[in-house]
Parts: sequence; structure tokens; C-alpha cells
Amino acid sequence: MNALYGAALVLLLLALPARADEAREVRIAQQFGIAYLPLIVIKEQHLLERFASAAGLPELTVSWWQFSSATGMNDALISGNLDFASGGIAPLITLWARTLRGLKVRALATLGSIPNDLNANRPTLKTLADFTAQDRIALPAVGVSVQAIMLQMAAEQAVVVIAPLGN
Repeated sequence: MNALYGAALVLLLLALPARADEAREVRIAQQFGIAYLPLIVIKEQHLLERFASAAGLPELTVSWWQFSSATGMNDALISGNLDFASGGIAPLITLWARTLRGLKVRALATLGSIPNDLNANRPTLKTLADFTAQDRIALPAVGVSVQAIMLQMAAEQAVVVIAPLGN
């Protein structure tokens, strides 16, 4: 791990709220998938603990949590059960907007960029215009996931009328 990552990790530790003076634990959440490989390396190599120690900070316990979507992580942040969550920009913007006057959630760093592909189970589905009211699209979180927002944007550009659920 190069010095840049080390400096970023120490900054992460110093970015804890004021109560960090008493706290000796950092609670971090991630989702499943290859996009979270940097966090997996940090966890497996105990990099937060090592860099905190090297920076002269008190002994640190890092708790790692895994969630299936950003919605659960956002709830955990709001309830005070989590210090850092990892996820996409759409859930972050939603959380930031909803907590602007209270919790004041902020972004810390980016993990990476992974392309989004729309996979279909029917060979006739080549574009959004090929979808019918009988077709369904699975999303990690309807309305707030980056995939859902990108799909809505693409549908608007394609002038596709998508029937509401239940019709």
C-alpha cells in the first residue's frame, strides 16, 4: 500500500466526529462485489489499525459490516450505528439531502468506477425500446440506486413509456 493510501487512511481516522476522543472503535460498512476490493484489502491487511498506530493514535478497533444495499447502510448511519458507509453517489446524495440540517453526512473518498450493464433473459431485448409492460428489470434499490437513476435517465432519453408496477 503506497504512502498516498496511508495518508488517506489517517485522514479517514482524523475525520471522525468529535466524540472520537473517547471512541476506540470505527464502524465501517461495505456492500458485496468487486467494487469494494480496496476496502477488502484494508480490512484483511489491518491497514487502518496499522496506520493509526504509526500516526500515534490510540489503539483502534475496526468493525466491518456488510450490507446488501445502500439503504440499510444509510439507516445505520442515521441511527448512529455506523461511522462510515461505502456506496454509490445516488444513495449518498439522497442521504446528504435528507440529513443536511441534522446529521450532515459528507463524502470522504471514491473507491472506483465500475461500468453498469443491463443484462436480459430474452435475446430480443437489445434496447430499452424493446421492453414491454410484461418485462421487469431488477435493481439493487428502486428509486435511489445509481442503476435506477441511470435507467430513468435512459428511459427519458429513449422516450419509453414504462408502466407503473402492478399494472
